[in-house]
Amino acid sequence: MAGIDREPDKPVRTDAERRRRINRLKKMIVAMIVLAILLPVLLCIILFLKVGRLEHKVQELEAAREVRLAGQMRDDMRLSAGSGETGYLAQPGENTEGAETVLGVSAGADLTVAGEHVSEGSSNEAGDADSMDENGMDADGAGDADSTDGSGADADKAGGAGGVDGSGIDADGSETKPEEAEKLSGEQLYHDYRKVYLTFDDGPSTNTEAILEILDRYGVKATFFVVGKTDEHSQEMYRRIVEAGHTLGMHSYSHKYSEIYASAEAFTEDLEKIRSYLYDMTGLTSCFYRFPGGSSNALSSTDVQELIDVLDERDILYFDWNIVNGDAGSVKLTAEQLADNVTNNMERYRTAIVLMHDAAGKPETVEALPTIIERILQMDQTVILPITEDTARIQQVKAEDE
Repeated sequence: MAGIDREPDKPVRTDAERRRRINRLKKMIVAMIVLAILLPVLLCIILFLKVGRLEHKVQELEAAREVRLAGQMRDDMRLSAGSGETGYLAQPGENTEGAETVLGVSAGADLTVAGEHVSEGSSNEAGDADSMDENGMDADGAGDADSTDGSGADADKAGGAGGVDGSGIDADGSETKPEEAEKLSGEQLYHDYRKVYLTFDDGPSTNTEAILEILDRYGVKATFFVVGKTDEHSQEMYRRIVEAGHTLGMHSYSHKYSEIYASAEAFTEDLEKIRSYLYDMTGLTSCFYRFPGGSSNALSSTDVQELIDVLDERDILYFDWNIVNGDAGSVKLTAEQLADNVTNNMERYRTAIVLMHDAAGKPETVEALPTIIERILQMDQTVILPITEDTARIQQVKAEDE
């Protein structure tokens, strides 16, 4: 009976079964380890792709905004205006009665700008029936002793009562002495010419040297709004830009909107950093600035007037643009298309500031540059100049106290 109550013996596991069980456990552990490694990697890849798409979208929006702004400035109601300290844009619907003059002409004056005629029947400040160009000179280039150029200087200080034409000859036919001509800015020498300013943002890059060589080949000067880069090639390019006689402007140090525009303090810190860095590289204190995205960018969390005040306190002039070549868009344009974008609408302006980009990924911009320069030089009464203190200030947003 005792033998009947005893539990049956458990089957003895063979070594083969134990090995199979251990192998299954090992496989499960390995699979869990692989999964733990691959899952974060996959998540990082997905996140990276999404960030890339967002950056691409931001670039598309910025490019579209640049084109839109340039298009708005081509509107018949927006006239490229002024020179020196009064060079802004006439805004549609803006009440200018009793306010500052545009193009040296009182609001509502009889005015001709780049082939367009706007008439409201009032006279210009000089009392002449003639219209005046953006430098405050009479349209026929004569000017009188009482008129002033856009920089606020008397016309006779620019080489006689009639001013100096592009050849260095006074309007009355007398020659300007070479030593006197050297003291004049391009705006003063070519006061009755259409002025074109070729500007390059975001450099230096691997394309900077090629751009400089093309400019040198045609004997024209441009303006480079640069960012902070510390590699040896970029440092050499900063110096080359200055040594070649081009204008070196600032485009922020980091070009990171979220950092630059976080506050007036952050903007000031970035500004001082790029200004000090360029001085260390070139021995030149830059006094020209272009806001990343333009002064009317919608990505700044700080009131742009605060940032303008920061520039004004340091006597830094800021410039936007009224013509774009289109090289900032998501769709790559051919060199011919870029050139057409620049020159097709230039006849509308007495002052044309052209936005282009000096970036490694934009070889078409370099390829288009010779065509752009040749077409501009073939235009009547047109000159290519670097930005100076006398340049008409094309600005999307102007200082409130101006």
